[in-house]
Formats: sequence, C-alpha cells, structure tokens
Amino acid sequence: MNRHNIFDTNNRFDPSFWNGSTPKGSPYDAVHDIWNHPDQYRLGCFRATSAVFGYGISQAIGRHKFNTLWGQGRLEEISLNKGLVRQQDHSPKDDWIPGDWGYVRNTGTTHPPAGLEGENIVYLGNGKYWGFPGGIKSLNQWINKVRSWNNASKLLSVRRYPAVGLN
Repeated sequence: MNRHNIFDTNNRFDPSFWNGSTPKGSPYDAVHDIWNHPDQYRLGCFRATSAVFGYGISQAIGRHKFNTLWGQGRLEEISLNKGLVRQQDHSPKDDWIPGDWGYVRNTGTTHPPAGLEGENIVYLGNGKYWGFPGGIKSLNQWINKVRSWNNASKLLSVRRYPAVGLN
C-alpha cells in the first residue's frame, strides 16, 4: 500500500495500539505502528502532521525517552508537549529550519468547512514544504492552495519544532 494513503480526513486508528487517538501502551510502538501498518490508519491534516513529528522525534531520541516524554497524551496533543515540541511565536515568513511546522490559515470565511480551515506544513529544506493533502510544494504554492479555497489565506507566524536535535 502507498504510505501516502494513510493521510485522510476521516480519522481511524488501529484499536490494537490506540484508544481513539491515545496510545494504549507504548507511545513509541503506537506511533511506529502507523508506519508499519498504514492500512489500519486514516489521519486528517493536523493528526497526520502530529504523526510525522512524533515519528521523527521518536527516531531521534529512542523508545525509552520518547515514551517518558510522551506521558499520557493523545496524538494531536504532541504540539503541546514541551518535552517533545517547542513553539516560537512571531517568526518571520522566511525564517524556516528543516523540521519546522507551520500553518497557513484559510481567512476567506469565518466558518470554513471541516478540512478547509487551513494547512499544516512541515519545512523539508531547499524551499520545499510537506503538507496533507497535496504533498510537497513551495511555501507560496501552499499559500496559494489555501487561498484557492475561499480567496484568502495567511501564513501564521507561529512555528513548532522538535525539542530535540538543536541545542
């Protein structure tokens, strides 16, 4: 199965590893199961980005430290876990480091339909950003994609980044 198919707007988690979006046992094992058995999962934009972040961080710090820092949280709460993810407010538009997580908001309507609120993007380097759906694009392409939904978009100045790897 193509691993890109695990990202979907209808969320589904393997009940062997997850109770809703909360790991049943080891968070490390649960996050890795998303990659080991992608056919058992469907994740929307925010949870997909959370899974990508969780997987990358778990690779960097290993099972024990990841499980310890994760605690009891849900997958989508990884962005609030200061042991795993940090946040910087008021980042300039052109200030990105590979691994940074940003957001392009749909500002064309006050109540956008589910799935069209905006786009979570992760900077890959060399001017390329990953997001779901849509894959890899430039920042301006992401801003324009979100703008195409309701004729307005805004790159938020908030950046999230892994709490490990850069000191």
